[in-house]
Amino acid sequence: MTMENTSCHIWMDGRWKVAAVASLIAHRREIRVRCQECHGAIKLHRLGKRGTHRAHAEHLKRNPGCSLGDCFDGTHRPALTIVDDPIDVTSISEADFPEQVQPDGIYSEGSCTQVLVNAYERNPKARAACIKHHGVACKICGIRVRDRYSALTRDVIHVHHLRPLSDIQTDYMLDPKTDLIPVCPLCHAVIHSRTPIYSPDEVRSMIQGQG
Repeated sequence: MTMENTSCHIWMDGRWKVAAVASLIAHRREIRVRCQECHGAIKLHRLGKRGTHRAHAEHLKRNPGCSLGDCFDGTHRPALTIVDDPIDVTSISEADFPEQVQPDGIYSEGSCTQVLVNAYERNPKARAACIKHHGVACKICGIRVRDRYSALTRDVIHVHHLRPLSDIQTDYMLDPKTDLIPVCPLCHAVIHSRTPIYSPDEVRSMIQGQG
């Protein structure tokens, strides 16, 4: 990118804001930034030797379609890898989870309180790790809910546990990358519409008219 790119987008207070790179350098390991034009991933650079270069941002992967880069070809287009809005686990509400499904014989240890939804699906850290790895598109139907409902200001996506609850033991270590998948609310409701639950492949076959 050219030395003109001394500003970038920073995720702050739940939205992207324009900020000077020079003011962000000291905190660049702690913040989420992106190119303010093409929304591609960038890296922030501090002042050069003897102050010969201003603080600036450079694309991690070149995008000839961004005029703020050093290889602009005259046709504007987004970067190949877009930096999306971060998943804000602090704002997760009941709407982010499936309807309460009552698995027979599942109780929290020691309290005899019935667990109505898989606790792993409700764990904010596990949910965030799953979405960070897989993205926010449904792994069954491929839909990204916010693409269909343009008024939404954040993604609406559930996570689904691939292992039957009866298989989970007390010493079970969850891997959000392999044990959880993102699914849209509709596909998640279909998964839990019977006992035993439908597998993702079974629901996918329904969509394709094979089941």
